[in-house]
Amino acid sequence: MTAVVSACGGCMKRRVGAWVVFTLTASTAFGGDLQDSIARAAASQTQQQTTTSRPNRLLWPGIALVGGGTVMALVGFLRPNGVEVTIQPTPSFVPAVSVRTTHSVGLGVTGLGVAGVGGVLLILGARNPPVVTVTPERHGISVARTVRF
Repeated sequence: MTAVVSACGGCMKRRVGAWVVFTLTASTAFGGDLQDSIARAAASQTQQQTTTSRPNRLLWPGIALVGGGTVMALVGFLRPNGVEVTIQPTPSFVPAVSVRTTHSVGLGVTGLGVAGVGGVLLILGARNPPVVTVTPERHGISVARTVRF
């Protein structure tokens, strides 16, 4: 009985292996002629080179602010920074003692704000840059900056 189980396991491995090989090579088998593929790749390459994207100058400052704000929020909300002990007298002459840890809520809220500013920088950096217009005038030049939201 164990010989039958091991033989079935070997068949399953072969089937899975054949299926993996088929799926990995199926797209290349139906690819067509090699010269057609080269021509299509060259055309897409030149098309990609003509569409240039400007670099996002606010990417890394935005990522740094989001990361730093997240760390600040986690430290502020999760890390205890003190202990508050209250003792209240009771009629049974056994005082009621309550102990609780305190957290820096201000640091946590500030961290959320910093992360929000970083997110705004990321969004603004992904949009179109502000347009600067320089026009000559009678007594000099005029520089105007248009910011789109």
